[in-house]
Amino acid sequence: MLQGFEEIYSETEELEVINDLMGEAVFAVEMMRIASNIQGAVTDSVPAGLILPRVNGYYKDFYLPIDREMFGTMMRNYYEKSTEAYHPALFEIVEGKYKGDFEAYAEMVYEETIFRSPESVLEFLELYEKKPGKAMKKLGKDPFVEALDQFRLIFGMEVRPQLMVFRENLNDLYKRWVQARFEMRPGVRHYPDANFTMRLTYGEVEGYQPEDAVKYQYHTTLSGVIEKSKLGQPDYMIPDRLEELYETKDFGPYGVSGTMPVCFTASNHTSGGNSGSPVIDANGRLIGINFDRNWHGTMSDEMYDPDMCRNIAVDIRYVLFVIDRFAGAGYLIDELVLVKTDRDEPPRVKTPHESVSAGEPVEILD
Repeated sequence: MLQGFEEIYSETEELEVINDLMGEAVFAVEMMRIASNIQGAVTDSVPAGLILPRVNGYYKDFYLPIDREMFGTMMRNYYEKSTEAYHPALFEIVEGKYKGDFEAYAEMVYEETIFRSPESVLEFLELYEKKPGKAMKKLGKDPFVEALDQFRLIFGMEVRPQLMVFRENLNDLYKRWVQARFEMRPGVRHYPDANFTMRLTYGEVEGYQPEDAVKYQYHTTLSGVIEKSKLGQPDYMIPDRLEELYETKDFGPYGVSGTMPVCFTASNHTSGGNSGSPVIDANGRLIGINFDRNWHGTMSDEMYDPDMCRNIAVDIRYVLFVIDRFAGAGYLIDELVLVKTDRDEPPRVKTPHESVSAGEPVEILD
C-alpha cells in the first residue's frame, strides 16, 4: 500500500500543481468570473432582460486597475510554475508579440474586452438582444473569453479527467489503509476526523497568551460587535435593531450584569467539519455552537498546542437573545428547556454559561 501511495502521489504531483494554479491563479481573477458568468448565460440563451439585473452586482466592487495587475501577475505565475504541456495557446502570443511581457498583454486584454466596464457589457447585451448571432461571434473573439476557453479546455481535457482517476485509486487505497490500521491495532481507539464521522473532543473554557504581554480573555460581548460596527467595515455592519437593543440594554434574561455575551474560546481540538457542532458542558447542557478557530491555532491539524490552540464558539445565550429579542421568535424559546442557576458572578469571571466555571471541562459533539 505504501508503494501504491508513493506511485500515485508522484504521478499526480504535477497535476495537483496545475489544478491549484487553475483555481488560485487563473479562475480566481474577478474578470474571469464575470466573463464566465455572462458567457454562460448567453450560451444558454438566457434573455438579456434576465442578465441585465446581475451586471451591477458583478461590478459593484470591481476595480479594473487592480484586477488588470492581478491578471498579468497571475498569468506570469501560471506560466513560470507550469510545464509547457499545460500552457494555453495565448502564451505563444505573449512570448512572440509581447516579448514575454505579461503586463503589456494584460493591458491589451483589458482595453479590448467587452467586460471592461458595466457600460460595455450593457452595450453588448443590447446587441445580443437584437442580433444574437452577431453578438455570439463578437463574444467568441473577445480576448478574455479566448483566454478563459483555452484554460477551460486544458482543465477539462487534460487535468480533471486524470485527477479523477488518480483520486479514485487513492480512495481505494485509503479504505484498505484504514482497515489495515484497525487490524494491526485492534485494541486502540483511533482518532477520526470530523467529516462524515462521529467525533468527540474535550477541553476547557479558557483564553490564551500567544506572546509576551499579550493575553486574550475567553469571552467577548456585544460591546465589541458595536465597536467594530462603528469602524464602517463591511464584515461588521449590523442591523439597526441590534444596535437599538444594545443601547437600551434590552437583553432579556440572556444578559449578564448589563452585558450580552457573544462568543467564547476553549481548548478543544477541533478540525475542519466541526463547524456547527454543539458545545456542551460537563453536565450535558448546550452552552454554545462551535464555528471557528483562533488565528494562532490554525496549525492545529498538523500540530496541536494546548497552550495556543483554541476553538471559538458562539455563546448559546447570544443565540437565544437573537432568536427572542432581535428576531421576535419567542415561540421557539417556548419549545426549549432552559437551565438557569442562582449564581451571581461578576462579568470579569463570567463564563459562557452560568452553570460552567472557567476551566471546567466542556466537549464538542459532531
